Amino acid sequence: MQIRGMVPGRTDYSNLGEALDDAVSGQEIWVAEGTYYPGDQRTDSFNLKSGVKLYGGFKGGETMLGQRNVWSNPTILSGDIGVIGDNNDNSYHVLNATGNMTTVGTALDGFRIEDGYADNGDDGAGLVLQNGASPLITHCIFRNNISTGNGGAVALSGNDTEPVFEYCLFHDNEAVSGAALNVPSIAGNVRTINIGNSTFAANTASGSGGAVYAGEDAAVMIDSTVFWNNIAAGSIQSIALNTGNSTVSFSAADDLALQGSAENTIYYSTADENGPFADRIDYVVDPEYGVMVEYGYRKGVYTPVLNIKIFLEGAF
Repeated sequence: MQIRGMVPGRTDYSNLGEALDDAVSGQEIWVAEGTYYPGDQRTDSFNLKSGVKLYGGFKGGETMLGQRNVWSNPTILSGDIGVIGDNNDNSYHVLNATGNMTTVGTALDGFRIEDGYADNGDDGAGLVLQNGASPLITHCIFRNNISTGNGGAVALSGNDTEPVFEYCLFHDNEAVSGAALNVPSIAGNVRTINIGNSTFAANTASGSGGAVYAGEDAAVMIDSTVFWNNIAAGSIQSIALNTGNSTVSFSAADDLALQGSAENTIYYSTADENGPFADRIDYVVDPEYGVMVEYGYRKGVYTPVLNIKIFLEGAF
């Protein structure tokens, strides 16, 4: 496994944590395919750094960012640090980010974040963002992250924490509220979280928000996103937006209705194997990955929505 860090005097690392420690604002870290662990203690995490862009999906030997392929070269950040397959000794948080980080300067792009297990009541088994940590998170898959608190995959805390999620999959994560993403209420602090072109599937909450939970003082803006078979307290419920500031647009959800503002949104039943794409003929082939027509994007008056089948059936 090769890690290429754009750090003066060092271009190759065998340890991702070391590369992150050495990196300074304005630099990039390129990570080759493989599985990486944050350490050997449950309290160890990979710590994102302000102004540093972290990219996965490399084979090794690339000289330009555009040469990588995040789907062919899976780059996994795993919390399964102890006995493989036994959650009880996994990392509490696979990733952690604390302090001021902007979406312009800080990026997490092209990773699979999995097997975090916060059984100590902490939030955010996959990723916890705190006190202004607002990175751009793209082309990432969060799966099998479990918290006995909130936000199985991702949890936010502290003021001014406003990440952006694009082209991400949240699959099979568990928590009390917001199994994939939990945005708690902070009195007097209305923050905005943007989610676009993403998929939330088969996440489970024992409380509210099988996929996403947002408190009163949060504005969650969801666009061009598919919600599929997410469960909250034993019933189908993907999104719990306890605020009038949130919006859902050009999306598809298996909820009967949504809180907040919803426009150009399709409601459907997961009992239909084609979900929101049933009886629709306005598909185009994805030009980059050559996805077949029946698994592709739909066009027309809607912003393109990524079909759930692409992720669940491996059309990449």
